[in-house]
Amino acid sequence: MKRRFGILGALAMFGLALSASSLQAQTFATFTQQDSGEYWVMNDTNVSGTTTFSTPSAAPVFFSYLGLSGLPSFLQGSLDAMATFTSSSPSAATGTTNLSQQFVTVVSTLSFIGTTGATAGANLLTATFTYTFTATAGNNAASATSTLGSVSFTSDFLDFSNSTPTSRSVSLSFDSIDAPPGVTLTNSFIDSFTATASGLFSANPRPTLVPEVSTGMIFSAVVGLAIVGEVWRKRRRKTVEAKA
Repeated sequence: MKRRFGILGALAMFGLALSASSLQAQTFATFTQQDSGEYWVMNDTNVSGTTTFSTPSAAPVFFSYLGLSGLPSFLQGSLDAMATFTSSSPSAATGTTNLSQQFVTVVSTLSFIGTTGATAGANLLTATFTYTFTATAGNNAASATSTLGSVSFTSDFLDFSNSTPTSRSVSLSFDSIDAPPGVTLTNSFIDSFTATASGLFSANPRPTLVPEVSTGMIFSAVVGLAIVGEVWRKRRRKTVEAKA
């Protein structure tokens, strides 16, 4: 029987160990899935001796910003988004009961793109990082914690220049793991499974709003659309200049 856990429950269960600087980081964003689809896929390739962990199909999620001063109304509450995740590891897992596999050789990317209203098509948050996946053998839940100093954040709405990689963290929880009897090993690698996911993103201090948002005095989705349009125009100009 599959077991489901909330974000905090799963994180507490696996006792995520963060550095002193990470412990001081403040959560500024979270996500949960919109449905029970098992979009997150661990694939033990066996032959090549690698494990990939990704979302072959983007996962529909509710994305939320937390504790950000001056956040305009169109960025408040639960925002509809699609999450995509890519990562791989050539490193074999360690342990027999408490399993651990490091995804540190290839940088992993987790992105959230808005799908509705003023945030449609916008980068709500993209995190690039390396991490360690941990689980208890036979269990139907697991977690992933970013490696200290590996995290980089980008967003169309947030400015992270006030923090450093060592003061940022990503914590992910994976539930409803569909690989009876739960997480196992095959050829020393985490065996293949599918799962649901939720997560927390932290930084010390929390990021600030980009100028287009913080100085725009935004009180409606109409103005929000104009800001998103300006963000994308800037992106386009940078792309054209780069090609030139």
